[in-house]
Amino acid sequence: MTDEIAEIAAGLPELKDVRELCGMLSRRVERGDLGFVGDLGVELAGMRRDPAAWQDRTVLDHVLRLLATTAGAESVAQVLRVVSRAVPGGPAPARHVAAMLAADQRPEDLAQAFTDAVPQELRACLLHELLLRGAAVTAWADSVPLPEHPLSVLPLTRLEIERRAVRPRGFANGSGVAAYGAWKLRPPNEAFAGPAVLDVTSEKVATAIGSAVAAWPEESNGQLEARVFAFADPLDPVLVPAALPTLGLACLAGAAESSGLVWNFRTPEEAWQVLFAAAYNGGAYGPGLGGAYGRLAAWQSAAALVGAAPDTGAERVEELARRCTWYGFAAGTDWFDQVAWDLGVAVLGPDGRRLAVLAATDTD
Repeated sequence: MTDEIAEIAAGLPELKDVRELCGMLSRRVERGDLGFVGDLGVELAGMRRDPAAWQDRTVLDHVLRLLATTAGAESVAQVLRVVSRAVPGGPAPARHVAAMLAADQRPEDLAQAFTDAVPQELRACLLHELLLRGAAVTAWADSVPLPEHPLSVLPLTRLEIERRAVRPRGFANGSGVAAYGAWKLRPPNEAFAGPAVLDVTSEKVATAIGSAVAAWPEESNGQLEARVFAFADPLDPVLVPAALPTLGLACLAGAAESSGLVWNFRTPEEAWQVLFAAAYNGGAYGPGLGGAYGRLAAWQSAAALVGAAPDTGAERVEELARRCTWYGFAAGTDWFDQVAWDLGVAVLGPDGRRLAVLAATDTD
């Protein structure tokens, strides 16, 4: 470590504004001085200062972003140095570093990440980030032993339903829930006369359904509603939009006084992408889960929505999803914040007797 780096690191907690320092680091990278920036990152990643030292976190995040988004094998090597030095619980979350690397680096330059010298969490996340972008990862799979890792339940091939799963740039209605096809209006005064129905929601299933948006209320200002209903007789799929406002859903309370319910049929691919985007990006605040854990959360939500057991593999969940009827919905009720982060998904089982609903909203 040079004297200059030691001086920068020692003086960081005294800074009230780190923009000048971050600008200097950006100029260093532009000049090709990746080693200097990497050395500073290594020093900051290994520090055990008070977590309240926001300057450490901000500058380290900037270092990692600079290096991860600068194409080339040397940039990747510097990122791996920094992440490998990070202390447990430090400000270098592997899932977000993996997402940046996969988005901006060539797979051949990332091959150096799949060695025992690199933390397993980064390797695991990077493997799935690359897989989602269509890269062939089987050659690296053996270097990521994950028998007990949460991501081990995911297939090491991209399923057909995941073909749209590239980095979602936003989630607002214009690019998330309502991105596919034309919406249809269900006027508020249309009556519904259908089979008897019971709310059969369990806490366990509700939690699983909400996996993709769990961070919205935990890390931001959001709220979610996850419910499951059982009909005494099969419900005609075309009647689901009429049934939704009659089920006592909090998200649709007052729909009759609003402009009504807007809805659309969804393909399983479209619905899965909505879940993935919600998990990947997160809500108004919070960093989101990234691609690897966003993929896991989307499959967890999808499995619960179609009525599959928690340990059901993604391939089987995909089969079940194609037998169900999927819907997107929204309404101008007080429950939805109607800012940018509104989600409504409903799934009717193949026998027409089980209807699962997930709604979420958030605001800044």
